Amino acid sequence: MRETQSHLIVMQHRLGELMPEYQVTIINLINHLASEHHSYRQHAMKRIEKISNENPYVDDIEGFKKLVMIEETCPDEDEN
Repeated sequence: MRETQSHLIVMQHRLGELMPEYQVTIINLINHLASEHHSYRQHAMKRIEKISNENPYVDDIEGFKKLVMIEETCPDEDEN
């Protein structure tokens, strides 16, 4: 078994905006994927990529009720 290492990648992210429990889940996912076979990783990453591109306002997501977008109203130009 390989020794756990620290790794630094510098990039912008919003991990800190998530609850600590969610942050731990994401780190656990990373560790889980790192410990699995390459073919499983590829399959899991395709599923994760799909999730990362979902739009909760327009996409049909199994087990999730679409969010309602509240449209901002702009004054008509004629009213000025």
